[in-house]
Amino acid sequence: MNLESFSINSFMFTTFKELAKEKPYLGLGPYAEISLKIFQELSQQDLSNARGVCKEWKQLIEQADEWKRLHLKKIKSNLPTNNQLANEANSLDPSRSPWSSSQIAKSLWDDPSTVISDAVKIKVNAVAAYLNKEGFELKGVAGDGDCFFSAFLGSYKGLSRKIPLLEEQSNKFSYLRQVLSDILKHTNSKRAKEIIKKGSWVSGLGEGDLLARALSIPIRLVTVNEDSLGCGINDMLISSKVGLTSKKDRSQEWKTIPQEKRPQDYIFIVDLGGHFIYAQKPLKQDKIFLSKSKISPNILFSNSLSTNELKNTLKTLDCQELLSDEEIKELEQTYTQALQMAVQEKDPLQESFCIEKLGDIYLRKQTSETLLQAAGLYNYALRLAPPQRQKILKDKLCQVQNLLVKQCKGKLFDSVVIEKQFERNRNGLKKFREEIEKKIQTLSENPPSQEVRELYHEIAHEIKIFFGQLVIQAIYQLDTAPCEYAMIGFGSLAREEMTPYSDLEFG
Repeated sequence: MNLESFSINSFMFTTFKELAKEKPYLGLGPYAEISLKIFQELSQQDLSNARGVCKEWKQLIEQADEWKRLHLKKIKSNLPTNNQLANEANSLDPSRSPWSSSQIAKSLWDDPSTVISDAVKIKVNAVAAYLNKEGFELKGVAGDGDCFFSAFLGSYKGLSRKIPLLEEQSNKFSYLRQVLSDILKHTNSKRAKEIIKKGSWVSGLGEGDLLARALSIPIRLVTVNEDSLGCGINDMLISSKVGLTSKKDRSQEWKTIPQEKRPQDYIFIVDLGGHFIYAQKPLKQDKIFLSKSKISPNILFSNSLSTNELKNTLKTLDCQELLSDEEIKELEQTYTQALQMAVQEKDPLQESFCIEKLGDIYLRKQTSETLLQAAGLYNYALRLAPPQRQKILKDKLCQVQNLLVKQCKGKLFDSVVIEKQFERNRNGLKKFREEIEKKIQTLSENPPSQEVRELYHEIAHEIKIFFGQLVIQAIYQLDTAPCEYAMIGFGSLAREEMTPYSDLEFG
């Protein structure tokens, strides 16, 4: 419904014409005055229902003094009373007092000159009381277009786990904007271009929360809203799991998550209606001090090992260029433990990072066996790694190959040539898989056994050709074979039961 779209001529009655001239500031046509008088006679429930009819009615109702009075009354009724706060003194700071406007401006907006309305003040105290039950404190950021990213990084700074790619960025604000823009460009290219600009505001739900999946870290987003004449708190956990596409699957109400299933590390952001802050528990002094001489393999693999301990161990050992055999073994065990944690938490970015680091350790040993292990680890990490990391992994693979060739006294690879060769082999395998996929789609629901055998025969034949090309490339680098040889395929290849994704067993 639109108040200006009635079929009756707005000015066919003189009184309406005069009202329109007297109160042009309403901008909603001559029926606005009549509507306001009607709204004043409605009950709270009816007034709330009328507010949801259309945009024009919502604007009119929110201009009325009656609405403002009822609205503030409802908000205040939802806040905990002094007695309720006093009863929670055992779990909260007994010296804590309600946030004043000046405290909010100085501490949560980082600007003492910011004007804080009564509505914002009520929001802050409502969410502060709510989060204090869990021992969280509100932390502020500057009230500018970067406030969401400032809150994200403020919360991130207090976490025990780190995001490898984010850690490498000199300008973390720019990086977060780029990541968010890359996500949105597939569905809203115009908005993606806006977000990339410095100082451009973003919303929490529908935009900022997308960073959870992109950076593989959960985001807890608390929103303080003003719907249905009240001050409600919406507390959601945005999942970091890759593969969940619907909003319903990606988010879950915090209070519905069992205590044992709640993540230990997550970004905690509070939305105060466009200004974002973060929540954090007061830091406690670590009672555990680690040194490499005190850490044993038994401790490294125990369930009680904290992420902080892992981080401190890695920092201590990883910064040293020359490590003893014992220290290398210790570092390998530590990254193995970190990898197990990443797998349990279904965190592909951390998993890729740990696998890459294990590859670095095997690369450092530089035996033919460990170099092959390093190559396998780098290839696996390459599959999980984001685009920004893939170039680094490909360079490491090139280094491994050159070390292997050097041990065999062959010709060293040219980095440009090996890059082209790598992409050509990879694309060839990808094309082969796509062609087989198309042929599978053409098969009937219950295909004749002869057709299936022919398809398996074709797969085995193509794999032999592909593998033969890899052998030719290897011989070119290693020079002429010192003796006659034959390549023998085992397992599914020998039985002609191989798929385009099967492991190749040969001798």
